[in-house]
Amino acid sequence: MQNMTLSIPKGPVYRKRFGFMPNPSVRQEIDTLDEKKDCQRIVYLMVSYEFTHEIISALDLAYLASGVNKSVADILGRSHYLKNAMRRYDDTRFLILKFLECGWDDEVGASAIRKMNSAHARYKIKNEDFVIALCVFMVAPIVWMENFGCRKLSQKERQAWFHFWIKIGYQMSIKEMPESYDQAKKHLDEMYTNFDEFSRFAPKLGESTLSVFVEKSSYPFGFVARWYYRALYEESMCQAYGVRQLPMVARLPIFSGIKVNSLLRKLVNLKSYPFIVSEQKLKSYPDGAPTVGETGPAE
Repeated sequence: MQNMTLSIPKGPVYRKRFGFMPNPSVRQEIDTLDEKKDCQRIVYLMVSYEFTHEIISALDLAYLASGVNKSVADILGRSHYLKNAMRRYDDTRFLILKFLECGWDDEVGASAIRKMNSAHARYKIKNEDFVIALCVFMVAPIVWMENFGCRKLSQKERQAWFHFWIKIGYQMSIKEMPESYDQAKKHLDEMYTNFDEFSRFAPKLGESTLSVFVEKSSYPFGFVARWYYRALYEESMCQAYGVRQLPMVARLPIFSGIKVNSLLRKLVNLKSYPFIVSEQKLKSYPDGAPTVGETGPAE
């Protein structure tokens, strides 16, 4: 641990042990924090140190599934973003990761939340659709970490993640939010098993989104990217996008590879540490990561 502090949010900065191993001091700090009062710091530590790969993977899966909800697919299908899908992906990913990194007490994080609110204000989005989206962000990363995480989540981390998103929901003026993680998961489970109609835009949106993930995949992963992401399609996604679910014999190697990768990362971390959002490369911004104000629809 270095003798320095971050302003977003405040706390020590950690370095890898021996230059390549995760630092156990991160987990030890989390254990000393309050799951509600310190949820911004806990979420920062989860995103930037402990579960970077898992959280980004879960957010990507949620993004892939965005066309399952008819209302959302209708809005996206009529918007400019279907014509510039990569820009939509980069902007969405950047803004979400930015306020996960910074929280709302920091001005950059607060501005990312305001920018997201501004983008949503362009469209008539029902409160129930906001609730569904909020539940996805509460639940999807937890489920991914439970299935593919480099370690098990603590109860404190799970609760801090929930409290963080509840606070985001308040700042987005969302009403009738779930009162617990279990309630959010139940709400999603009921939604995904009771779809009776999908958007006419969903198949085109699904293919456009999948193409974004293939395009952003680096060499040599690009050769198998389509297979990899298609393996993650759940039944509701296949129904909405008009595709068949890959057989388990094709999906199992993908799931096994993800789990093996997570186990290796318990011992070796070769990625940036801590993960810093503004240092990541985005295809839509070849000259470097944007500021919060530069994201969103090109006027």
